[in-house]
Amino acid sequence: YRSGTCRIDFATDVGKSNRDPARNVAIKIMRNREQFDRELKQRLGGSLPNTSSGFDLYTKDDSGAMIENGKGSNRFDVDHVVPLLRYHIEDFEGKRYHCLIMLKGERNLDEIIRYEGIAGKDVNKITCFAVDLAKALNHLHSDHNLIHADVKPRNVVRIRGDNKLIDFDASISIGERLTEKFSSGYLPPEVAAVRFPLKERLEDLNKRNEELMQKFYRGGDADEQGKILAELTVLNEKIKQVESSGPNSVKEEYVACAQVDIWSFGVLVFELLTGRPLFNCDANDNLLNEEEKRRLVNWKVITDKDLS
Repeated sequence: YRSGTCRIDFATDVGKSNRDPARNVAIKIMRNREQFDRELKQRLGGSLPNTSSGFDLYTKDDSGAMIENGKGSNRFDVDHVVPLLRYHIEDFEGKRYHCLIMLKGERNLDEIIRYEGIAGKDVNKITCFAVDLAKALNHLHSDHNLIHADVKPRNVVRIRGDNKLIDFDASISIGERLTEKFSSGYLPPEVAAVRFPLKERLEDLNKRNEELMQKFYRGGDADEQGKILAELTVLNEKIKQVESSGPNSVKEEYVACAQVDIWSFGVLVFELLTGRPLFNCDANDNLLNEEEKRRLVNWKVITDKDLS
C-alpha cells in the first residue's frame, strides 16, 4: 500500500521462529521525519524514546505470548492498538529511511468492506467492528488524553479476529492544535470549514446572489429559470461555507477534541451499514471535488438521498 506520506510493505523476520507472533510483520516506511517522530512519541509515551534503532520492544514468554521488554515500551493497550515491535532509522544508498515495524494484520477494514460482503448485511460483525473501534477510541481519549485524528477504514486492522487501530502520525493531545495531516473525507464539518476556506469574497457572492434573484423574479422560460435556481443553490452553499469559516471560528476548530474522532467514527459506521462512503473520495480518502467540500462544510443531517 502507498499513500502520499508512507509506504507499507509486508515481510518475514527470518530471525524469529515460525511460532513467534512477531515473525510476520508490516513495515511502515515514512518520508516525513516530523510525522515519524510524532507517531513514535505517541506510541512510546509522549516523548522521543530512549531506545536505539532496531531495539526489540517485545519478546515472548515460554508460552509464546508477547511481553514488553519495558524499556521504552508501547503505552497503548495491545487489545486496542497494533503494537510497535521496533523502529529503524537507516541510511541506504544516500537516502535516509524511517521505518516502523508492527505485527502484520490480516486485512484492514476498507478491504473487509470491499471484499467480504458484510457491509449492510451482517449486523453481528458490523456491531463487533463498531464496538471494538469505540473501545479503542475511548482508550485513547480517556486513558491517554489524545485523539487519533485520522480514523478511517484503512486505519483499522484485523489481527486474529480482533480489530485494532494503526497510524498515529496525525495523533495529537486533546487541547493542542491539529496537525496538517488528515483525510478530508473523514473530517468533521467544523474542521473542514477551516481547512477549505473559499477564495471568493462574501461581498461578491452576495452581489451575484442578488443579481440572480432579480433575474429570476423577472421571469423567463422554464429552462432558463432552472439554470438560475441551480446557480443560486451553489451560491448559497458557498455563502454558508464562507460564513462558517470566519475568523472567530479558526482557533476553536483547530483544537483537538474527542469530537473529531467521534465524527470520523460515525462516517465509518455509516459505511459499514450501507456499504458505501458518506462522501465521494479519491484513493487517499480525500474529498473528490469542491462540491463534496461544500457538502461537508454545510452538513446538517443524513438525507433520504444519502440513504438511497
